[in-house]
Amino acid sequence: MTTPLAQSALREFREKAGRPSHATFAYHWARVIELLAAVEKARSLLEDDDIVSTDVKIADVKPREGNGVGVVEAPRGTLIHDYFDGQGGNNNQSKSDSCNQQQHRSNRQVPQGIFQAAL
Repeated sequence: MTTPLAQSALREFREKAGRPSHATFAYHWARVIELLAAVEKARSLLEDDDIVSTDVKIADVKPREGNGVGVVEAPRGTLIHDYFDGQGGNNNQSKSDSCNQQQHRSNRQVPQGIFQAAL
């Protein structure tokens, strides 16, 4: 592992679970170690002065039409997100509409802005 806490956790994992480990639940322990490494890396990036510098130009950014695709590995399988925004509208509108309808049916008081944030 590239981070100290995760490396220490991996060493402990290998001492207790073996190498390779054939224990079914060791998979979950290994994922926790991977998560620890990711959090450590995120922390180091957030502490990097070049990354979090206020000397970044963002004031005059204008939205434009286009596509965005994201692929994420999740416990229940790979999730693929495909978003687009253009002259014909965006694919988030139907999702927001269905959330709004469900919220209305349930008579719950949910701030409208939550469902409009993706637009």
